[in-house]
Amino acid sequence: MTFCMNLNRLLEKLHLLNHPFYKAWNEGKLTHESLQLYAQEYYHHVAAFPRYISQIHALCPDISARQILLENLIDEEQGADNHPELWIRFAEGFGVKREEIKQPPELQKTTELVDGYFDLVKADYATGLGALYAYERQTPEVSKSKIDGLKKHYAVSDEKTLQFFSVHEKTDEWHTEELAGLIEKLSETDQEKVLQGATKGAKLLWSFLDGMILDQYIKTVEEEDIIVITSKIISIVQGRLVAKNTISKRSLVYKEADLVLETDVNPYDLYLTIKNDVLIPSAGIDESNIDGFYVLYPENVQETATQIWEYLKKQHNVQKLGIVITDSHTTIMRRGVTGIALGWCGFEPLYSYINKPDLCGNPLRVTQVNILDSLATAAVFVMGEGNEQTPLAIIRDAPKISFLNRIPTVEEQKAIVISMDEDLYAPLLRSANWSKIMDKR
Repeated sequence: MTFCMNLNRLLEKLHLLNHPFYKAWNEGKLTHESLQLYAQEYYHHVAAFPRYISQIHALCPDISARQILLENLIDEEQGADNHPELWIRFAEGFGVKREEIKQPPELQKTTELVDGYFDLVKADYATGLGALYAYERQTPEVSKSKIDGLKKHYAVSDEKTLQFFSVHEKTDEWHTEELAGLIEKLSETDQEKVLQGATKGAKLLWSFLDGMILDQYIKTVEEEDIIVITSKIISIVQGRLVAKNTISKRSLVYKEADLVLETDVNPYDLYLTIKNDVLIPSAGIDESNIDGFYVLYPENVQETATQIWEYLKKQHNVQKLGIVITDSHTTIMRRGVTGIALGWCGFEPLYSYINKPDLCGNPLRVTQVNILDSLATAAVFVMGEGNEQTPLAIIRDAPKISFLNRIPTVEEQKAIVISMDEDLYAPLLRSANWSKIMDKR
């Protein structure tokens, strides 16, 4: 297997056609306003792209490689049909005025994309080449998909509006082949830099679409709002999908879980597991509302909640904001599912009644309200479990919320967790036949 073949395999989970925003595009689910915003914001990346190539060209030590990069640059900038101009025509086709397109970006993620790409291409030749390859390798397929979606769902068929995509559908195929040829000639040390640059570049492109998703569905945020997001949409955005034809469910559960209850009785094809300090069926692996794939728990869910919190606070200029990432959950000896929080940010997760009087005036000794999971349960009920297609909810005017204008400390994150030995159900939990997973990966 060549280096680029292996690189393509590693980058496939971050292929932009797997992102929910482009999937919504191809299914005709984006609003006209969302496509206008996308056209206006993504222009800044398109306009900067020739300068990315210029920087890589300047750092390239080999004249034959520079000649290939120069041809790519000429394709980008030459004549009246230069690529930034073609993108402006696409935006104009959706009713965005030329002067509006050239305004500074509105979204933080747009600035992060452009600045991040400039950082990569300025680092060194190999890193920049990797970032360029991460974009070019998927452009032909993405362009074709966009053309198909625009024609089918948005009644766009004129060549002027579609020209940016029709040009890239063709030219970037051989640009990708040429870049792959340059990469294959590099040393192993430089190929490692290519890998790092390509991975970071792909993540920047993906993260930009994350911002488009947030701004597509969260248009207004008020002070003291609590934004609740289902973990499945986070998992899908992260590419946490495993094809069912590649692994058995049992093997995947044992790979993902921290602890698995060993038992011969399994009437529902579910496994009782502990994952990230949560007692949860099958390590949180979900099979509902998606065909052909297992959906795994999101990675770094607390960090993700923090990133969303920081982004929405800045984007909507609010000081007090809560974020909760949820999953469905079961309760012992109760039918049906409720909700549980996997990650959170922006408020205190517990409300303490300790030393506060009850109705009779007696001080309460141990009672605390789990605000975090209470909010999660309310939101999960509203978002639904079937075909509601409601992965987000906003909670307003919730009582007993103490907002924090900072990310939670490690101690605050641990405050919501109780050890197995301290748990009220310790006799049950400690007597179970748990199998400890020594090597999950």
